[in-house]
Amino acid sequence: MNTIEQYIETEMVDKMKRKSNSPIPNILVLACGIALLVLIHNVSMSDSLTATCLTLGILGTAVGIVLLAMSLSGTLTHYVYLPTGSRMKKRKLYLGLDDYHLAVEAIGSANYKSMSTLQSTNSSNGALQLLYSRDGAIVLMQAGRYDTGHFEPETPVACLTGAETATIQHLCK
Repeated sequence: MNTIEQYIETEMVDKMKRKSNSPIPNILVLACGIALLVLIHNVSMSDSLTATCLTLGILGTAVGIVLLAMSLSGTLTHYVYLPTGSRMKKRKLYLGLDDYHLAVEAIGSANYKSMSTLQSTNSSNGALQLLYSRDGAIVLMQAGRYDTGHFEPETPVACLTGAETATIQHLCK
């Protein structure tokens, strides 16, 4: 059975596109880290303030370098829904046994209104994966189970558009 990513590659070719994240926030983190390192050399401070600035400067510089390299290499990506230009967000909901069975049945029968009562739980094997646009124009969802950290889909990918998305918007928040 296809995962949501495989579904996008095969069924949503002209509707969704994977884009690299902007490196600008990562450049800002790097610049703040470097600024803190420069600050401790130019200003006399107490020992605890110097140690704090040194720690934050090194941490900011290291994190900024790693994130900048990842965003420039294309490792950090997101999907965009092309008809509206809206960025897509991912969400994973763990469901109790009854809610999981309800979700599997609702996706299988395309009766999404019955999913209005679903409530997430802290931990469970059964999960509902959602990929939705921020503007609410489209929702892709799939129910499956986690087995040793790997998601095994048990339903086909459901693609909701237009008014259908309103029935499950409470799950997308």
